[in-house]
Amino acid sequence: MPRKLPTRNVGYADLNLNEFWIERLEYTETPDLHDELMTPWVRVSRPKILRSTSSSYLVTLRVEVLQDPRSVDVTIVGSFDFDPAGGGDEPSSRMLTYNGTAILFSAARGVIESVTGVSGYGRMHVPSVNIAELLDS
Repeated sequence: MPRKLPTRNVGYADLNLNEFWIERLEYTETPDLHDELMTPWVRVSRPKILRSTSSSYLVTLRVEVLQDPRSVDVTIVGSFDFDPAGGGDEPSSRMLTYNGTAILFSAARGVIESVTGVSGYGRMHVPSVNIAELLDS
């Protein structure tokens, strides 16, 4: 019998991603360094948040991934709108920071996996990260 998971009601964020774009993308293969054992890593920047209109924000995030013998460095920008008709308060910087980072990191993972999927080494798997731990540290 399936175990019933505990649930709780949560509010929806009246924050919507309108669009995102890649501001910068760098893919590098260094097969000559392949003999040196490098520990794979993912580095995610703290997001930069700018208000563009009274109800919209631009969130910029940089994601770097190293998986020997290649690396990817991508800067992604998302345009988020706040829907005041949703009845909620204006989004807090915490909401923009955590939700914006989670949404853009997910989009960046897809872009990185698509770009590297056509490389000679095949698709680079980008692991998920704990956004709360990342931003709280």
